[in-house]
Amino acid sequence: MTLRFSQLRLPVFKPWTVLDNKRLLSVLPWFEIWNERVQLPDGRIIPDYYKITCPDASVIVPINEKGEVFVLRQYRHGVGKAIWGLPAGMCNEGESSLDCAKRELLEETGCQAREWVDLGQYVRDANRGAGKIHVFLARGTEKVKDINSGDLEEHDVQLMKMEDLLLLIENQQIETVGILFAILLARYYFECEG
Repeated sequence: MTLRFSQLRLPVFKPWTVLDNKRLLSVLPWFEIWNERVQLPDGRIIPDYYKITCPDASVIVPINEKGEVFVLRQYRHGVGKAIWGLPAGMCNEGESSLDCAKRELLEETGCQAREWVDLGQYVRDANRGAGKIHVFLARGTEKVKDINSGDLEEHDVQLMKMEDLLLLIENQQIETVGILFAILLARYYFECEG
């Protein structure tokens, strides 16, 4: 039996009230850290609740006509090693998530796509905020130019079948949650489509 969302009885929760806030760190355009004093609906006060604000980001699952995904292998200093990834990046101020996705795909792979499928937007961290991740499937992706990475993102572009990406996930070799999620979401999209 399939559970329909309309059958669920969802409780209604009152939002917390922000009594005041203080910016502790601002390193725009990357992120800001805030300390908030909040009041819960039952009247209790939390004097130090920390939030992070970040620009939204787009993650792209680029797939060519042969069903191969353009995957990146790149060094990430936050974890201190090379990891598997997908084209992704922060949205510039005033830039739509789709325009960001198109820009990042071209910058990081030298590719453009014939068709763009919006797979949704998702919260990075429900406790701390940190912006949203917009996931896109780029179908009919093909290389249109060489990449000239003048920034800090040295990387190698590989082509992989979706099954190979799923094996990487199964073997815990894709370590970034947003990338892992985007691959699984694209796979789910194809299953529903087929």
